Amino acid sequence: MKKLITIFAVVLMTIIPFVFAQSIFTTTTDNSNDAGTFGSPDGDMDTSICYDHPSQPVEFYINQNINISAIENASLRLAVRNTNTLGSPPLGNVTINGNSLGTFTTPAGNPGPFTEVSFNVNPSFLFNGNNLVNITLFTFHCANVDNGSLIINQTTIPPDSCFDTDGNNINVQGTVSGFSNGTQFSNNDTCYSGNSVNEFTCNLVIPVSTNISCGTNGFVGNSFCLTGSVYRNFTTNFCSSGACGSTITPQLVTTCYFGCNNGACTSPPPGDNDSDGMSNGYEFNHTCLNPLVNDANVDWDNDSAVVRYPQNLTVYQNISLTNIQEMQLGLRPCQNDTDADYGKDGVEIYIGTNATAKCSLTSTADDEPVDAWPFDINDDKKATLADVLKYIPSFNTVVGNATFNKRLDLNIDGRVTLGDVLMFIPTFNKNCTQI
Repeated sequence: MKKLITIFAVVLMTIIPFVFAQSIFTTTTDNSNDAGTFGSPDGDMDTSICYDHPSQPVEFYINQNINISAIENASLRLAVRNTNTLGSPPLGNVTINGNSLGTFTTPAGNPGPFTEVSFNVNPSFLFNGNNLVNITLFTFHCANVDNGSLIINQTTIPPDSCFDTDGNNINVQGTVSGFSNGTQFSNNDTCYSGNSVNEFTCNLVIPVSTNISCGTNGFVGNSFCLTGSVYRNFTTNFCSSGACGSTITPQLVTTCYFGCNNGACTSPPPGDNDSDGMSNGYEFNHTCLNPLVNDANVDWDNDSAVVRYPQNLTVYQNISLTNIQEMQLGLRPCQNDTDADYGKDGVEIYIGTNATAKCSLTSTADDEPVDAWPFDINDDKKATLADVLKYIPSFNTVVGNATFNKRLDLNIDGRVTLGDVLMFIPTFNKNCTQI
C-alpha cells in the first residue's frame, strides 16, 4: 500500500493579494505496476532495476491534493542511484501522466551514491489526486529509485469578497469587483440598450447583472406658452457609458393660430377666417385643421375609399371624405376611424355600417336595419362564428355577381373571399365593448 508523506511550508511572497505556500508530496514505496494500475505494485521501487528487468520501467504514483488552478509552479524530485559501471551517460527518460520531463544522469558507482535529480513540471500536466511517474531506463543501464516527490508552490485562495462602487445606482457608472472561490472578477456597468443599463451588483459575492430601464420617456410638468403656441417639457432618458442620463426639452403640444395664454390656446374669434366653410371654432377643436388655411377639400386622416370592379379595375364606388365632408357627416376629420371599431370611416360608409357607432342598440340578432360594427354582421354585439357563417352564400363572388354582398367586403377589394374573413382576427370572439 502507498505511503505518502506530506510536508507543508508557508513562504511569504511580495505579490498581493496572493501569498504563496509550498507543499511537498512524497512516496517511498512502489504503488503501481508497469501497466499503470494503481494499488498493484510490482516491486520496482528501492530495487536495482536494469533495462531488461521484467519490472522495467519503474512506475509509481504520487498523490497530491492541490487544486490545479491554484498551482503557481511545480517540480518533480527523484532520489536515484546509478547501479551500473558504464560511467555517467543518461540513464533513462522521465514522464509524469504521460508528459515527458526529460532524461537524467547520476554519478557512476557499484552502487553509486543516491542523487537527487529534479525536473520542472508544467501545472497543466498534473492531476488533483494520483499522478503517475514513469522512469524508462535506457539500454544497458541499471538504476535504483528510492523515492519521488512533487514540490508544489500554490497561491492561497483569498477570501470571497465583492465591492460595488456605485451602490446599485443606475445614474452612476459603477464596477463590482472582488474574489469568488479564488477567482478575481471585475465587471463594469454597461449600456444594455439606448435606454437601459446592464447593472452589476453583489449577490453573496457572485456579481449579478440586471437590465434596468432608465425610465419612461414622457411629458413632465404643466403646459406653457412659447412662441405663441402650447409647449410642455418632455423628458428623454438614455444610457451613456454605463450610466443613465436624461434631457428635458420643450416640445410643441398644440399650434395656436390665435395666440396662447396661460398654457392654452386662445379661443378663436367667431367666423371663418379662411373662408373654407368650416368655422374657426370647429377647426380649433380639431387640431389637424388650420383655421387660417383653406383645407376643406383635403382628407387629412386618409379615410376615403375607392372600390373597383375586379374584372377591369374601373371604379365601382368612390367614397370621398374630405375634411368638410366629414364635418357634414358628423365624422372626425383627424381620426380615420371615428367610432374606434377597427373599421375606417370610408369602409363603413361603403359596406353600409354606422361609422359613428361601435355597438348596436340591442343584442338581439338582425333587429336593426343598419349595423353598427363592421364585424358584427348579425347585429348581436359580438364577432363570432355566427358572423363568419354569413359569408357562405356570397363566398368567392365579385362586384357584378347576383350574390355579391358588399356588406361582407371588409377589405374593400370588390370581392368576398378568405381575405375578408381574415379581417376578423383582431376582434374575433369579442364583444363590441371590448375593443
